[in-house]
Amino acid sequence: MTNPAYRLLDAEEFLEIDFGAERKAELDQGVIRMMAGGTRAHARVQANLLA
Repeated sequence: MTNPAYRLLDAEEFLEIDFGAERKAELDQGVIRMMAGGTRAHARVQANLLA
């Protein structure tokens, strides 16, 4: 649930934020959601699916 004390962002505002090279985030209905990094195993599964 979203905390009403925080203002929701639009896509333009989100894209202006610098999260750095090691952090990944997504915008979910105006709320920033931090994402976990991938693993080698995940990358291998992804590569196999694409091949």
